Amino acid sequence: MNRFLTLFTVVFIVLAPELPAFEDIFQIEVDPADPVKGDDVSTVIWVSCPTDGYEWSDQQFNIDDNTLIAELVLISPEAANDVMTEYQASYRWGELEAGEYHVNAYLTVEFRDEIANRDTMFADFTVSESISVTEEFEKPPAHFSISSAYPNPFNSSTQIEYGLDMSGKASLEVYDISGRMVASLFDGYSARGNHVAQWNAEDVPTGLYILRLEAGVKVDLRKITLVK
Repeated sequence: MNRFLTLFTVVFIVLAPELPAFEDIFQIEVDPADPVKGDDVSTVIWVSCPTDGYEWSDQQFNIDDNTLIAELVLISPEAANDVMTEYQASYRWGELEAGEYHVNAYLTVEFRDEIANRDTMFADFTVSESISVTEEFEKPPAHFSISSAYPNPFNSSTQIEYGLDMSGKASLEVYDISGRMVASLFDGYSARGNHVAQWNAEDVPTGLYILRLEAGVKVDLRKITLVK
C-alpha cells in the first residue's frame, strides 16, 4: 500500500502543469507617429511574450473625453517554450481635431480562468494643427525602400537612409556575397517614416555587400562596396 501511494505521488508531481512564466514588453504606438489635424489616427498596442500560444480572449475600447481606455485579456497557453511572440491590438480613432490625447491600456493574462498577471501602460500624443499650404511645405510620404547609402563606395563607414511605409516589426541587415550575414543594423519595432542607420565596417574585409531591409512580407536590397 505504501509503495502504491509513493508511486502515485511521484506521477502526480511530474504531470502537474506549471504556470508559464510571463514577462511582457508592453508598447503603445500611434500611427501616424506625428499626427496633424484631420489625420486618420490609429493606436496600436504591442505585447511581446516569451512564448507562443497565447490567445486574445477580449479586447474592449472605450473613449472618455480625449482618453482611450483599452481593456485587453490574453489567455496563457498550458505549456511554455522559448519562442518570443508578439501580439497586437489596435483601435482606429478616425480623423481627430488638434489637441492632447491619452491612452490607458490594461492588460490581463489569464491561466485556467484565473488572473496570472495584470499590467498597465499609459501613453500620450498630440495632434497638431495642419500646416498651411501657404507655408509651401509638404511632409514627404514614407516609402518602403533603402533610399541611399553614402558614401558608396566607402572606406570604414557608411550612412544608410531607409523608409518604412507603415509601423511594425522591421530589420536592416548586411550580407556578404556568399549570403552570410555580417551585421545587424536594426531589428525591432519601428514607426512609419524615414530613418538613418550607420554601418561601421572597420573589422570587415574589402568587398561587395548587400543591404537587406525587411518589414512584414516586403524586402528591399541595395549593393554597397567597401574599399580599404
